[in-house]
Amino acid sequence: MLCSCCGFEIGEISHKIGRGYVCEKCWNDPNNFFPEKMQLLQKWGFQPENNKIQGQMTIKVSVIKIRQKNVTLYAGKLKSNDLLKMYSVCGFEEESFSGYQRELYEEKINDIYEYLLKCPVAVMPAIFISLRNGACFQPLHTSIKNNDDFGTLNIILKKGSIWVIDGQHRVGGFEKILGNFPSFENLESNDPEFMKLMDYELPVIFIDSNEATEVFNHSEQANASPMDVERTIFFIINKTQTRMSSSLKDALQYSIKRSGVNGIPIIEREEWRTKATSLIIRLNNREDSPFFNRINISGARGIGKPIQLYSFVSSLKPLFQNEAYLALNSDEKLFFLITFWETIKNIHEEAFKEKILKEYLILKTIGIYSLNMLCSDYLSWCRKKSLDFLDKKNLCIFLKPIISFDWKRSTSPIAHFGGLNGVNKVHSILIQKIQKSIKL
Repeated sequence: MLCSCCGFEIGEISHKIGRGYVCEKCWNDPNNFFPEKMQLLQKWGFQPENNKIQGQMTIKVSVIKIRQKNVTLYAGKLKSNDLLKMYSVCGFEEESFSGYQRELYEEKINDIYEYLLKCPVAVMPAIFISLRNGACFQPLHTSIKNNDDFGTLNIILKKGSIWVIDGQHRVGGFEKILGNFPSFENLESNDPEFMKLMDYELPVIFIDSNEATEVFNHSEQANASPMDVERTIFFIINKTQTRMSSSLKDALQYSIKRSGVNGIPIIEREEWRTKATSLIIRLNNREDSPFFNRINISGARGIGKPIQLYSFVSSLKPLFQNEAYLALNSDEKLFFLITFWETIKNIHEEAFKEKILKEYLILKTIGIYSLNMLCSDYLSWCRKKSLDFLDKKNLCIFLKPIISFDWKRSTSPIAHFGGLNGVNKVHSILIQKIQKSIKL
């Protein structure tokens, strides 16, 4: 038998882990983390010896019973360290079509890990768990009529006693926290932040998939398995979730950052987007802006605003990589954008008129992207030539070669271009026309 960690033949002593077996050397290596080790440690909150089912230690979880059609669920909570001791996942196997869990994404786990460590309001939604191996529900008041919904679940405290249906990346974030403390077995200092995260209470929805399967098979004369029930729940939860619009995501990131809440990896990783979003919101709100009230901030449908916040923000990436633009303060950045686009508007007035703007490509994604790329080129040209980039004369000289460019949807040579490749081609066409007239 080969070690699942090092790949060498296992000697006399082996240790069972979720994905197979490991040798004694790997098991004792402080650089390796195996959640199964937690079962051997009294310090991680095992229940007293007399709390057992058939000789096995259990954990008691206070829950409330919930009935949905013919299915019984239980709502409760588990501390993260208890969850790590007991959970398993049922990964999808392509060859046999068994299981259902998707592959783990390290980036997503890292984001949750950073969020838990750094965000002061790091809260988590409920995890959906199957009690495939059974659990005993004991009502709190058996003598009171219609009041047996409050009680406790007795769950065997061992690896594989519960199965994560939804929430494996959240659990993975806690596992990474524990894994990054390789000396947790001998933790003398009881690091307060570490201990706080190991005592983190996660809301949990439990389902006894064996019971649910029996009810389903009996009522439908079917032959489903507990895994089929879990797979169905996993599919429904993940398939019916509606992701927020990209524009709303940008708007919320901006609002969160402005409020002073930190420690959210995706926001800190794309800090330039937050600054760009602030700029575009101001651009949308100013009456002297060519984009006044024309930017769809939330991404809502059918509100008649032609430009998505997300698209405009994304199109500014070349500018936010331009040293000359980054050297400007926020007011100068805004004024420069207004000046550039006001010049574009003066050249192509028809494309900005409310009733006919849909007939033109300038305020479409391809126009916004390619012209903002050109905006960055103009700024670099001015810096190279030591020209005042806010002088409209310089801007007119730069844009003169493309004044006659056809942006009308019905006749433009770029009417069928699409995607980022299309944007790059349009930008290339425009910059080549400019280069023929002025030296960049």
